[in-house]
Amino acid sequence: GFDGLCNGSGACRYWDASTVCAGQTCDDAVLTTMRYCDGGGSCLTSSNVDCCPYDCLGDSCGTSCNSDPACCNTALCKVGSICKNCSPAIPCPDGEWCCYGDSCTSPVTLEYPTNTVTPDAADGTYYSSTYGSTDAFEYASGNQFGSNATDRVFKIDTSADPVGVTATFSVSGTFNTVLYIKEGGSCGTAANVAYNDDGCSKPNGGSCITMKLKPNTVYWVVVDGWGTNKGDFVLNVDYTTLCADCSCDSAYGENSTNNPVDCRDQSDYCGNYRDITVGAKPFNRVFDDNLGNDQDDFNHWGSYSVYYNCGDHNCLNGEITESCYAPPPRHGNSDKVYRLVLGTTSNVRIRVERTAGWSAGNQPRFYVWKGDTCPGTEKNICLGNGSNYLQWGDWGSGGGYPVAGVQSMTAGTYWVMVDTFYGYSATGAIPEGPIGAGAFKLSVTVW
Repeated sequence: GFDGLCNGSGACRYWDASTVCAGQTCDDAVLTTMRYCDGGGSCLTSSNVDCCPYDCLGDSCGTSCNSDPACCNTALCKVGSICKNCSPAIPCPDGEWCCYGDSCTSPVTLEYPTNTVTPDAADGTYYSSTYGSTDAFEYASGNQFGSNATDRVFKIDTSADPVGVTATFSVSGTFNTVLYIKEGGSCGTAANVAYNDDGCSKPNGGSCITMKLKPNTVYWVVVDGWGTNKGDFVLNVDYTTLCADCSCDSAYGENSTNNPVDCRDQSDYCGNYRDITVGAKPFNRVFDDNLGNDQDDFNHWGSYSVYYNCGDHNCLNGEITESCYAPPPRHGNSDKVYRLVLGTTSNVRIRVERTAGWSAGNQPRFYVWKGDTCPGTEKNICLGNGSNYLQWGDWGSGGGYPVAGVQSMTAGTYWVMVDTFYGYSATGAIPEGPIGAGAFKLSVTVW
């Protein structure tokens, strides 16, 4: 516009370009800068500045805080008069300020154990506040506690867990808290399942709930205030296993998949192998074991570059002749793992014989890999007497379909895998099974 004076050329004069035509404002943690005249009768465009982690202080951004209202909605006032932004990470990390989001629309996601047998790794301490949030909930069961206070919502998802855990939630803050748990996939309509007010020895009317979290369920942890109370709080989450002794507890749904340490038979996989402890030579050790309830962790052909029908080549040096070929991977049945540690070069005889529970026509096989850690890195170790079956030992005779091999073996750590001849066919070219495997006897002699 014009400034009310003539410009000396018979016309009205515009405001000078340095003139403020709109003052600076600040609202909801957003500062809108001053607008200046452009010297041509118009106001220049203003710019917006995000004040977070501080809120507005008059028409400017704040620079310190005495309490949370001096910070923006995604920040809290820390000791030392500093506003700190809440963590947007999903899940919110242990020890962080977890107030990013409000109510059902964007709850704070908390960590849930990936191993419900030893779940304490997911325990957490979370700092938050009901300042900057809305009053979305009350515990609708009898008394309407917290009906007039703002609340903060946390989400725990157990959908990837087939077992469940016990969880203890404890909250204390600068105000009288109320704590309740909602259960169900939809936060807004989830059922109220647990409530506590002043139920533990936490300061300022803290609240605690201990309950079982079921598998395949979503829970909403709501921290509210008594009456209209609001403020900062600390939420502690402590997970414990449902089984008191951490044994394989099928009553709670534990099985060999979600609790392999306790529920899978010994020697069933690398982390649960049996030791063949070599004593004074000559040494012999016999194991009575069973393949009937184990998982398929290893196979012998194809995927581990071990070849069939290779003649009298030197497997230890990896020499493969042109006559070798690799048929489709077999040995896709359950298997067992044993560790054999040799301090010096030794002669070793390994023999495996089936004893009971086998399907007709299926026979045991074994193969040996070498390396400090299971399953080993040198996977074409041969045992045998020069036949074409070097990789797993030569045929024997008798009703138990025994297989055996004798080999001079250098010092080191070896892994003996007991498997079956028939099993799943990885390529489908040999539609074999699964074909049942059962009990067997493993004999290891060292001299």
